[in-house]
Amino acid sequence: MKPPRPSRTSEDKRAARASKQLRRRRNPDGAFTTFRMSELYRYFNWRYGAAPLPDDDDGRDSIRLVFQVLSTTTSPGHRMVDVARIWAPWLPADELAALVADVVAHPRRFKADTIAVRLGITKQIRDELDLRTIGACDETAEQRKIRRVEAQRLTNEQKRRAAGALTRAQIRERCKNRPLPWRDDGVDRSTWYRRKKRAALALKAAA
Repeated sequence: MKPPRPSRTSEDKRAARASKQLRRRRNPDGAFTTFRMSELYRYFNWRYGAAPLPDDDDGRDSIRLVFQVLSTTTSPGHRMVDVARIWAPWLPADELAALVADVVAHPRRFKADTIAVRLGITKQIRDELDLRTIGACDETAEQRKIRRVEAQRLTNEQKRRAAGALTRAQIRERCKNRPLPWRDDGVDRSTWYRRKKRAALALKAAA
C-alpha cells in the first residue's frame, strides 16, 4: 500500500502558482501556438487525408509555415525536427537542417488571415473545420466579429425566450392594455403616484 501523499501547505501552493505564472510570462504564446498547431493538423488531415504532406512545392510551403508557427516557442528547432519526421519525412536531411536554421534565425508571428491566405482557407472551410486561430481569405476579421456578435445575440435571445421572457412586441401590447388611472384623474403619471403615496402616508398616520 502506498503511503499517503503529504498535504500541500499554503506556501507550497503559492510557490506553485508563482512558478506557473513565471512559465506563462516566459512563453505567453505557448497555449495559443498549441491550438494553432492542432488546427493546422486538422486542415492538413482534411486536405491530404493524413500525414505526410505531399512532396512538392505546396508541401514544402506548408511545412515552412508550420515551422514559422513554431518559431516563437521554446526549443523551436527540436520541435520542427519532430514535426518533420511525421509530416515531411521525404525532406532531405541537409534541406531540413537549412530550413530549420533559417526559420529559427528569423522567427515570425502571423495573423489569422495571413495563414488563411497562404493555405487558401475560405470561410466555408473555416466553418466546416471549426477553426478559431486561423482566419479566412474571403472574410475579414471585422466581418467575422460582426457575424460572431450577431450569432451570440440570437443565442441569448433564444435563451431568454426559453426562460419565458417576453418579446418587445408583447411588452408593448401589454403596456397598451394596461390601465392608466392618472389619465382618468386628468394628471400625469408622476403626480398620480405622489398623491397615492401621500394618501397612504396620511392613512397610516391616522391609524
